[in-house]
Parts: sequence; C-alpha cells; structure tokens
Amino acid sequence: AVLLLGILFSPATGEAGLFRLRLSTGRRRMLVAAALLIASTGAAFAVLEVAGHVLMEKGIHQLNRGEPEAAVETLTRSVDLHLSPRCAVYYLATAQAQAGLYQDALANFERCFRCCTADHVYLFYADLSSQLGELAPARDAIETLLDTVPPTDIRLRAELIRAQIEQLDGNAALAIELLERLLESNPSYRPAHAAIARILIAQGDLSGVREHYEAALVLIDEQIAALTRSLGSVPAASAERARLTAQTEALDRERAQLVSALQELIRRSAP
Repeated sequence: AVLLLGILFSPATGEAGLFRLRLSTGRRRMLVAAALLIASTGAAFAVLEVAGHVLMEKGIHQLNRGEPEAAVETLTRSVDLHLSPRCAVYYLATAQAQAGLYQDALANFERCFRCCTADHVYLFYADLSSQLGELAPARDAIETLLDTVPPTDIRLRAELIRAQIEQLDGNAALAIELLERLLESNPSYRPAHAAIARILIAQGDLSGVREHYEAALVLIDEQIAALTRSLGSVPAASAERARLTAQTEALDRERAQLVSALQELIRRSAP
C-alpha cells in the first residue's frame, strides 16, 4: 500500500498529495521512507520510459512526412533517455541515412545488432554499407538474413540488395542474373525491373532498358489503382487511410521518377 501511495503521489507523475501515517517506531519510519524513495524512483523511470515512446512515435511520424532532419533531432532525444524502446535506435539510424548522415547511420545500425536485431536492421545496414563501399560486411549481413528464411517481402528486398552488392563489386553480369532469377519466381516484383534497367544503363547497353522500365510502370500503375480502390472504402479520418495515402504518394513519386528516366532514355535513343 505504501509503495502504491508513493507512486501515486510522486512529483515525477505530475501529481501532488498529502497523507498521514502513524509510525510508532524508528525502524518503521525508515522502512516507509525507503519504500517511498523506491516508489518515487520507479515512477520517475516510468515517466522517462513513456517520454521515450512518445518521442519515438513523434520521430516516426516526422519520417513518414518526409522530414528526416526533424526526425533525427526527435529520435536522438528519445534514444538519449536510455529508457526509450530499443527500436528507437533503428528509427534514428533510418532518419540519419535519409538526412545524409551516413556514418552516423551506419554506427547506429551496427548498434542495433547489439540491442534489437530485427530483419530490417540487416536490410538497411547492408544497403548503406554497400553504398559506402563496405561490401564485405554488406554481404555478411545479407547472407545472415537469408539464412534465417525471412518473410517473403524481406527476402525479396534482401535479394535485391544482394544483386546491388554484386553490381558495385564490378560483377554486373552476375547482378543481372540474380535479378532475372528473382523475376522468374516473382514476376510482379517491380524493383527488380528498375534495378536491371539501371545496371544496363550504367553499362551503356540501352537495348533492353525500355522493356524493363515499361514493365515497372505497368506494375506500379496496378498497385496505385489497387490502393485507390482501397482508399474509397476507408473512413476519412483514420490511421488506415493515412497509411494508404502515404503509400500512394510514395508510389506516385516513384512513378514520376520512372517516367522521367524512360523519357530520358527515349531522348538518348533518338537518332
């Protein structure tokens, strides 16, 4: 009872109160004082933990709104509390990567391996490592992830990054082979088409690029149409609508990039 009263009336909870206890001996007084101290400390830790969650959620929303710099600031505050969720480090690393703070992001992705090794940590770590030229650790991360037989969406992204690593290592033919194999088993996996097109362009081989860009556009239009239909049946002010809207906007941006790339290809191919 004394412990609960300590929590309820701890200043850390933002409440104040007064209660009387009749204490007949010094030993009882010492026990009650110790209990109240422990309760107040526990309440303070609870408040910090809640604050860590709140800041993390705010940072995630900022990331989803395309505000990586603001997200970095918010998520850094969450992580610095030391009582924030362990996955806050992952979101901080993601925000840092989007904000161009690549070395900080890499350090925090590595930190994730020690505290919350989720599938996405391997993906982002391998992607960022390969982009920075650290191909050996990138390969290790992808092989480790694929050995765990991850869910399909994670596996597809891992296979895509594996091809990216091979391309960056100068093995363009192997990268294309991996991507074509990926499309054989997953013909609707749009990113593989775009990846093949980018590799062919980098090699100066424009012959098959248009085919892959157009295939990617067909798939992305189908996905946008499906999301638009889903939006029609979702209440206006709901978390699900916000999620679907964000997905649609991201696909619209991706589509615009594909169209621009295709138009540039046509311009370059013109006699």
